[in-house]
Amino acid sequence: NIVNINGKVVYVEGQKGLVSLMEDQIVFRVKNKIVSVYGKDLKLKEMSLGTLSISGEIDKIEVN
Repeated sequence: NIVNINGKVVYVEGQKGLVSLMEDQIVFRVKNKIVSVYGKDLKLKEMSLGTLSISGEIDKIEVN
């Protein structure tokens, strides 16, 4: 599950690991897919076993 809350916070369940972490893009794995979150001032607020949350100005989320 990926939940975008008002373009300010993204909450993810089922994440399998961080791929890259930059101020304008955060990429992580979910099952057999890669998820990219694009925006400004992105921060990894929380990461635990299977979940993560990202804060900032979220512009776009891509799932590949």
